[in-house]
Amino acid sequence: MRLTKEIREEIERYCLNAITSEDIEFKNDREKLLYCWNRFNSEYGHEIKRKGYSGAFSYWLSGLALDLDFYNCEIIKLAKKWGQDVSTEAKEDKIISQWWDFMTNQYFKLFKKYKIEVD
Repeated sequence: MRLTKEIREEIERYCLNAITSEDIEFKNDREKLLYCWNRFNSEYGHEIKRKGYSGAFSYWLSGLALDLDFYNCEIIKLAKKWGQDVSTEAKEDKIISQWWDFMTNQYFKLFKKYKIEVD
């Protein structure tokens, strides 16, 4: 399913809003993403060799590194809001099982958009 421009912007805002720090006041979205990438590398970069960039990042996210939804019901609610078909339990299960990989993909799109080198 192709996402509309509005939905893509909403997902982007969701991803950016999930990056927080008690110690840092970010000046812009690029600073947030740099902080996210550097924090990932600091905390889990050692797994890149074993799992690859996206595999390691997805695993890092699944450990609740950022303030992303993680309850199944919240993930389904977001998926529905973002135009995904959640009409059957099997479709819901697929969305839930792919959640962290989907989020990883969204972050990697943002890293590219903001010219943050990830390799």
